[in-house]
Amino acid sequence: MPGLAPRLAARAIATSAPLVVLLALLACEDEKKPAMPPVGPGVGYSDVRVLSHKDCEQLTNRFVENAVDEELLRDGGAPTSVDANARLEVEAEVRRKMRADIDEWIEKKCVGRKLPSAIYRCMRDATTPGGFDACAAAPDAGEDGAGG
Repeated sequence: MPGLAPRLAARAIATSAPLVVLLALLACEDEKKPAMPPVGPGVGYSDVRVLSHKDCEQLTNRFVENAVDEELLRDGGAPTSVDANARLEVEAEVRRKMRADIDEWIEKKCVGRKLPSAIYRCMRDATTPGGFDACAAAPDAGEDGAGG
């Protein structure tokens, strides 16, 4: 059968042609683009942070650290010169006194609050309780301030 080989070759090409075309189209396809381009930074958009529970705990810990330092200074010692055990005792006492206020502040005035990142950083980096409160009372801190 002399004409069998060309017919088989033609049939193989005819049946595999759609597969070859599909592979060629897939290879040439552009990368998928997002449906909408990402929004660029803008005033009041990229600098606003929604505070998470972890953010609020971090701010609370900073406030307590500052209160402990203030308490140690009030007792006549420098916060850095006090041994670790004495510092832990003072911190435990401060946290015990402030427990109810801290819990209320975290749950009712902090978590989910929208706050400009600059004010968040100010509160996070404050070195005194007064500095913390001043950051929280800033005009951009929201309706009633986050420092409550």
